[in-house]
Parts: sequence; structure tokens; C-alpha cells
Amino acid sequence: MLDELQRKLLGKFRFNPEVAEVLLDTIFQSFRIVRPAPLSSRASRDPDDDMVLATAKAGACDVIITGDKDLLDLGTYDGIRIVSPGAFWAIEHPHG
Repeated sequence: MLDELQRKLLGKFRFNPEVAEVLLDTIFQSFRIVRPAPLSSRASRDPDDDMVLATAKAGACDVIITGDKDLLDLGTYDGIRIVSPGAFWAIEHPHG
């Protein structure tokens, strides 16, 4: 998942490589890395997204922040909210 984040930061969001490296280092040092267990049944239209769901479940996450349409269409999974970055920002910063 960290590799995919790096690809998105450099490609889609055109981050400067040095800035992306600092961000990824911060994430790696600040977050708990978990090993997801396979889900008991398929949960998403995209099988690759099941890994995201399994990782969030293993990490006891409250929310998944994503731009992935298949995940966003789920809305929630096993009590984990699934929201876009803009929606998450609005939740965390309701006054701007």
C-alpha cells in the first residue's frame, strides 16, 4: 500500500520526489504497519480493494480515505467509514 501511495504521489499528484520521500518516511515512522489477514469473502467489486479493506480491518481503522470509486461505493465496511479526501477534510475541518 505504501508503494501504491508513492506511485500516486509522484504520478497523479506530481509531488516533488524529495517531498514524497519525506511524507512517506513520516508515514512509515508514525503509523503502525499491519499484516492483513485475507477476508472470509469478497467484499469489493475490485479484488485488489479487498486488500485495502483487510488492511484497514487489521489496523482497527476508523476510516479509509480514498479516491477509488469501487471503495467509495461501499460507503462502509465492517464499521469502517470509506470517504473521499474532500469529504474527510470537510469532516475534520467543518469551518474551512
